[in-house]
Amino acid sequence: MIQTLGLSSDDDRPNRSADLVTAFQGVCETQLSAVYAYIRYRVSNADAAEDLTAKTFLKAVERLETFDPGRGDLTVWLFGIARHVITDHIRAGRRWRWLPIDWLHQSGSPEPNPERAAAGQEENRPLAAALAHLPDRDRDVLGLKFASGLTNREIARITKLTESNVGVIVYRAVGRLREQLAGTGGRHG
Repeated sequence: MIQTLGLSSDDDRPNRSADLVTAFQGVCETQLSAVYAYIRYRVSNADAAEDLTAKTFLKAVERLETFDPGRGDLTVWLFGIARHVITDHIRAGRRWRWLPIDWLHQSGSPEPNPERAAAGQEENRPLAAALAHLPDRDRDVLGLKFASGLTNREIARITKLTESNVGVIVYRAVGRLREQLAGTGGRHG
């Protein structure tokens, strides 16, 4: 869910900085688990997801004064930073795998129940394999949609796609996942 600020891009009041910090604190409290879930969707290692989540919020704090409310909402800006942090992580050549969408509906806790996690890994192996065959853009949009629970409009703002394009990408990517899972005998769908 996008949070709007009571700030305008031409707001030169001396307390704009204080208002921005207060608004950012609220976004941090409400969006931490969504940012973590999105990052966890994109990287397979919980420790890496925690590190990248921390890096996302650190970069946001460092760049908070550059935030321009006229260009979008604070939450969209934060998810944009998260996307860049993930891209930097991937470009650095670290090995990563995609996580199944079903895992994301569990608690946002980085420490799942071990029995449940083991059973989930085995059960979701076909879904993980199918996700690995999707293009990066599709996985990114699905991660924002299912891991973070964002709307198509919010995803469109973050990815700079049109809202209808986001809907088409989600629809087609889910369709490709279903086809791949049907071909492998996967139980998902």
